[in-house]
Amino acid sequence: MRLPFGIFEGKFIHISEIKSGRTDVCCPYCKQPLIAKKGRIKRHHFAHSGVGCIAHYAGHFFGLAGRLPISLPLSVYAQQKLTKINGYFSKLQQAHQEFHLRNAGEVTIIPALHDTLKLLLTSDKTGQVKEVRKQVDRFMNQTIAPFPDFHLIRSSELPPTYTDGKHTCTFSELANDKYEYYYAAIFEPAVKFLKKYHQTSYDFKEIANKMNLFQKDLAYFNQFDLYFIEVIADHQRFYKIGLTSRKLEIRLKEIEQDLKNFYLNIQMTPLFEIKGFAFLETFFKQKYVNQQMKIGSLTEYFSFSKEQVVLILKDLHLLNYKAGPERGNKDWISWIYFNFNGKIYGHQEKNVYIKNKKIGLSTTEFEKLTVLINIENKE
Repeated sequence: MRLPFGIFEGKFIHISEIKSGRTDVCCPYCKQPLIAKKGRIKRHHFAHSGVGCIAHYAGHFFGLAGRLPISLPLSVYAQQKLTKINGYFSKLQQAHQEFHLRNAGEVTIIPALHDTLKLLLTSDKTGQVKEVRKQVDRFMNQTIAPFPDFHLIRSSELPPTYTDGKHTCTFSELANDKYEYYYAAIFEPAVKFLKKYHQTSYDFKEIANKMNLFQKDLAYFNQFDLYFIEVIADHQRFYKIGLTSRKLEIRLKEIEQDLKNFYLNIQMTPLFEIKGFAFLETFFKQKYVNQQMKIGSLTEYFSFSKEQVVLILKDLHLLNYKAGPERGNKDWISWIYFNFNGKIYGHQEKNVYIKNKKIGLSTTEFEKLTVLINIENKE
């Protein structure tokens, strides 16, 4: 299991904040020490020294699985990722609610079944009712127990309709062999309930475990701030993106200490910081891998032109809006730029399309959009 984070001195620590090798960072699940693996090929991560402690890990929070769609802008990818995370959680909640309905069935259907069987015991000369009652209890408590033989209970005291689950017959027709496995229709709700009982119980435990783990992972995920900083070291300008669960000032001191091994004069300026988008660090590194620079063993720094930084910051600032900024907002043109298909329609009146919706631009808006396009073309 590849973890992007661990726990150190009671606080969450991201892999980018730790040097490679054995660490005092512990797994948030099993509390065992972790190894920081920060090679050149695989994404940096913490790993157990032996077998991972859990089979399931909601890695989608940090975007660790598979090749990422790096052609997308940061803000567009972020919205897609959040939609995916929220959609997954909604499915878990829906499944959890459905299983609670099953539990509600257990509360009403099984007691009603026992009441019916209890009434039949007074006229049970063959002992079949007593046996079926035992079978029901045994079946609910043992996964390998046989299904109760409801078809053995045949009494004139019951409603006259019998069924095999698909077809029906009357009590008087039961003497015919072809109706051998028909049972009283009054038992049908219990039969349907019991047929799914064990699988539903297993699924409920699975869903409950997934819900519990998802919520834990989400809590860990929300501890981290995504930051983007500018570094000027000995007159060389470069940038760093990272995650921290502590105050940024503390993290900056650690970064400065690392860089002092290579530079004399170091100045750092935070350009952007936000909570709830920890997965963007991995995406950012893939998207701008060609701009990545190596400083000794440090590989989490990037060289960008001023024009690139302008676009990156405009893209990052859009993370502050869940549904995009309102028209007239200072970031609205940036949202248009990062979301439209790259084509501008019309001669006098300029239009763009976003998700098949036409948006007309004023002269001023078109000029601002053109500025952003020219910045990109310059690159």
